[in-house]
Amino acid sequence: MTMSNGIHFTNSSKRLMAIYCIILGIINIGIGIFQIFYEISIWMGINFEFPFFISPDLFSGICLVIIGTIFTMGIKPLLNKEDRGVAFLIGGILIALMIGAIYLMIMGSDWIMFLIGNEDFESWSPLDDFVPALWASIFSIPGVSIAWKIRNIK
Repeated sequence: MTMSNGIHFTNSSKRLMAIYCIILGIINIGIGIFQIFYEISIWMGINFEFPFFISPDLFSGICLVIIGTIFTMGIKPLLNKEDRGVAFLIGGILIALMIGAIYLMIMGSDWIMFLIGNEDFESWSPLDDFVPALWASIFSIPGVSIAWKIRNIK
């Protein structure tokens, strides 16, 4: 009798996970690079026209590039049908969701400041805190099912 340690995904599932890693990697790295360049252009006094949904934020941009890199590191192992590639996908998803949760907490604290009438938040809107790191983390939510499946292994 053989014992199976861990969980093994089918090759077609690994291909789909690799595609998901590619998509999440491109989204996170792309947005992160835009944020970094936008911040640097402001420091240099250059005024580029970036899309309305990109905000200048050096550290958030660096975080997104790192998260995107984690996703892209899982592509090759998944395409080579290796189970270890799933770890990169899950790691990227968890980090992206943690960063998203932090930004949600910031939004909540700003909302409280708005409700109590703090003069610095008189014109505050939830869209002010809907930053790229927050909405980029939303794309990671579908991947939670993979982590949940692995978590329930006995």
